[in-house]
Amino acid sequence: MPDLTPRAIEKYILNETLQNPLTTFSAAVAVLSGLYMLAFGANNASILLALGAGVLSAGTFIFNYFIRGEQLAQKFVREQLEQQRAGREHEIVTIREEFRKLNFQEGEQAAMELHQAYQKFKNFLQERAAKNASMPAMRLQILAEETYFQGVEVLRTTLETARALKEIDVAKLEREVQDWQKQKQKFQNSTDRELNALERRIELNQQRINSYRHRQSALAELFAEAEACEASLEEAYMQFAGAEAAKSLPKPNVDNAITQLERAVTAARRVETRIRHAEANDEMYLAAAEKN
Repeated sequence: MPDLTPRAIEKYILNETLQNPLTTFSAAVAVLSGLYMLAFGANNASILLALGAGVLSAGTFIFNYFIRGEQLAQKFVREQLEQQRAGREHEIVTIREEFRKLNFQEGEQAAMELHQAYQKFKNFLQERAAKNASMPAMRLQILAEETYFQGVEVLRTTLETARALKEIDVAKLEREVQDWQKQKQKFQNSTDRELNALERRIELNQQRINSYRHRQSALAELFAEAEACEASLEEAYMQFAGAEAAKSLPKPNVDNAITQLERAVTAARRVETRIRHAEANDEMYLAAAEKN
């Protein structure tokens, strides 16, 4: 994940400002002029050269850091997001294709709709940036990306869950449990080894059935979060419907869109992390139970 924190952006702006040729070259000339005056004495030419170079260096720094700072920040964000976007946009195509192979139309549809909602909002933001329109919206742009990327993460977990469900024949497991329950009635001695083995098989199958049911519930929850990410992107875009020609975006609309996207990202991340950990624990529990 790219580092798009205010601290990282500030560091980039400072580095770009300090590395500007006018800043560094002028500062070097001022320093050299100062060393010359220390070694050979000051004269009008060296004083003017040192002052001029110093003022030019400081002026260039101030201009780039304070006046061009927002443009540099937008450039940094665009570069970082573009690198991540390329990988994630390819990933959503892969996820959609994997859902198609599983014949899971709901997953395929969810992947397509999330991508479409993101593309529409992304294009709107990019068009404004290209027109140099006022953008208090750098936070908005970052959140749009985060919402989409988190939606992709949710769908990836959804795909893994769907694939696991596909590999479990729950009807077969349930039939076996019923058959073994009937067989138990033939054993009267509770210490009989065959009875113990049968009860163990019933227990393991029941654990697999329970795991299947948990994954079914998780699947519905994951789809709900993926849809929430998609809806938040749609709603954020609708906040600015008809504002394409406006020089600046209305602040209340920007604030509302940011709030919607932040909520969607936080909720989706929380659910996806919880379900992923729960499924990992299920696998570890089943593996341990089978060894015993």
